[in-house]
Amino acid sequence: METQPRPSRSGIPAQDLGTGPGMGHSAMRLLILAICGAIVMPWVSYRALNFHNMSWTPVTSTAASAAVNSANVVGDAAKAVKDTAAVALGTTSTVRLPNGTEVAAPAKGAEAALANFLTNSPEGSSASSASVDLDRVSFENGSAKLQASSDEQLKNIATILKAYPTSNVEIQGAADQAQNAAAAAELSTKRAQKIKQELAADGVPSAQMSVAGTRERSNAMPAGPGKSGDAVLVVTKK
Repeated sequence: METQPRPSRSGIPAQDLGTGPGMGHSAMRLLILAICGAIVMPWVSYRALNFHNMSWTPVTSTAASAAVNSANVVGDAAKAVKDTAAVALGTTSTVRLPNGTEVAAPAKGAEAALANFLTNSPEGSSASSASVDLDRVSFENGSAKLQASSDEQLKNIATILKAYPTSNVEIQGAADQAQNAAAAAELSTKRAQKIKQELAADGVPSAQMSVAGTRERSNAMPAGPGKSGDAVLVVTKK
């Protein structure tokens, strides 16, 4: 049975938009699409115009920047410690030794103290022995590997000992507080042996030196400005 269009009040037939396909249904879909397009297009245009002004920060770049900043902080802290130690040791001065050689070192450092004792302390007096902290000799943490910054002082100490060939010294290594005394003693001894090895390589006779590893830095040798706390040189004979 054929469906007849419903008459409108004006007498013109009206198409039912809700029943099946037809011109009215298509017109409604086109109207909806037009409205959506009118809403979306301005936003798309705005994003396109501002795309080149957008700022992109790669994650890797941010991480690298943070790592560099952290390294700078550590470097600044290390420099501050070094500068504080340098002030505590005083300005560099030159010590002239009996054999004509000279040593340039901080006025309040280990070299000056050792040379002054060997030169000026009266033989046989109550001050016939002395303990000198090797304030610029240090090891890698938990290791018997010397840090490169130790080279200058070890060469100076070797020069002084060669100028006083009748003197004898005991090298005492030290270690951080360990879980047991045996581990601390072993590391201390290895550090003392390493210093003796370096001094011998610079010409100090082995017979002039002995080693001991009985000191524990956490108690007997607290580190601080002007003190590395890793080793001590004890003059046992002038």
